[in-house]
Amino acid sequence: MNTSLESYKRLFNKNYIMETPRKVKIPKMIVTKQKINGFSNYKMFDLKGSLLGTMSAIAERVDQPDYYPANSSYYSFYIKNLEALKRNMGVGKSFIKIAQKESYNNCCDGKVHVIARNLKDIKDKPDIFYRKCGFTSSNQYHIEKIDECIRENKPLENLWQQTLMYLQIKKN
Repeated sequence: MNTSLESYKRLFNKNYIMETPRKVKIPKMIVTKQKINGFSNYKMFDLKGSLLGTMSAIAERVDQPDYYPANSSYYSFYIKNLEALKRNMGVGKSFIKIAQKESYNNCCDGKVHVIARNLKDIKDKPDIFYRKCGFTSSNQYHIEKIDECIRENKPLENLWQQTLMYLQIKKN
């Protein structure tokens, strides 16, 4: 009788409501990492095996305040290249989250920086994407123009080639 009571308790909780099995979160994307010449190269695939995007990044020492103006010398995780082959699927944001985690793992204290530019198509500027992900720049003119484009939901004009951007560190 005791064993049947134990199995009965497993099926029902205190309030005699049947317990439902916990949902197991299945990832929608799989990320691989490979180190080549000091750079961490990431590839993101969907569950069918299709390539969704790539990112190349490295932890580096920066000796100029271009990215984090309050610091003259610091370590930061530099995103050299981020390419989402399929857009509006969260690929880019997922890579940004990976870069943040890697920044902490590589003693960069959450600092992530990027040179926002598109080498394949200069009219397709990634500045708006990075800004929406929490990046900023010491160049206030660029930030004001990017924010204006976000507010008005229009593409960024081709006023400059690239923007030096850094991820704002969230203070607890």
